[in-house]
Amino acid sequence: MSEPFSVVSLAIAGGRGRISSLAPAAAPLEAQQLIAAGLTLLQRSAPLVRALSGYRSAILLPASPSWFVALAASEGRGALLLDPSSTIEEVDARCAAARVGALFTIASMAAMAPPGVAIVLLDDAPNHARVLAGHREQQVDLGSHHGLSLEAAHDVPGRNEEAMLAHDVTGSRESPTSWSHAALLAEARAAARVACYETGDVVLSLLPFSRPRSFCCGVLAPLLAGAHVVASADSPMTSQRIVLADQATVVYGSASHYERLLREMHRRASPLPPRALRRCLCEGPAVPRDLAERWALQTNLSLEPIG
Repeated sequence: MSEPFSVVSLAIAGGRGRISSLAPAAAPLEAQQLIAAGLTLLQRSAPLVRALSGYRSAILLPASPSWFVALAASEGRGALLLDPSSTIEEVDARCAAARVGALFTIASMAAMAPPGVAIVLLDDAPNHARVLAGHREQQVDLGSHHGLSLEAAHDVPGRNEEAMLAHDVTGSRESPTSWSHAALLAEARAAARVACYETGDVVLSLLPFSRPRSFCCGVLAPLLAGAHVVASADSPMTSQRIVLADQATVVYGSASHYERLLREMHRRASPLPPRALRRCLCEGPAVPRDLAERWALQTNLSLEPIG
């Protein structure tokens, strides 16, 4: 590949950021390791390659490091992003409409997989994966690889081929929106210029990865800058804990997330956020004035719109 960083997964690896989640809490993992594990899965599983031949993949995972393994293993085809809160009927209909051949998920969500679709269980990623295709089960070792060694220009335009497919936030549209590598990388780089992410940042991302625009602003952009992204379980108490633990330097969430955080601060009579927190980014083109005023009064920090 002449320009490896024109592909979203390889651009993430090239950023050399880190990823962790709060549910369950665990040490951060290198983005390079996760992307390498996904590419290894694609190389070592012939049943998975056959299932994806001429078809898309689908990702039904919580916001977590394993999500990036699935993204990398979807290389060369568009990945349908499914919200973990979707119903079985929604997953079945959307997978059928998008012509999905394999679903990346975890054991607790495996029952959501449509009949006839190969299932890839990533409970033990980035070390191992289980591929269930037809009546066969394959255990795939993802850990014994040589990693990634990428040397290329970073700010190259993305490839004009589909990387992701997702329905809108409300789910009201029957037809999903297709996102190319070019569109995702352009969106993320624009967000990075607004957010001014830095290599040393710890970014608490409160929104699901299944929404491409939010993924670009709160996950992809900081990872391209080499930051550490913490995927939250969308619990106000959990989110508040990391904010007050003097770890997060940037918080990215929706207006409703900041409302919950304010309620939690008032309930606990919490002090102002710690000195490490420097920016609070709110999804959308504008922040409700009342919320912005109350947030500034409580924290002495501005609530900045992004995306």
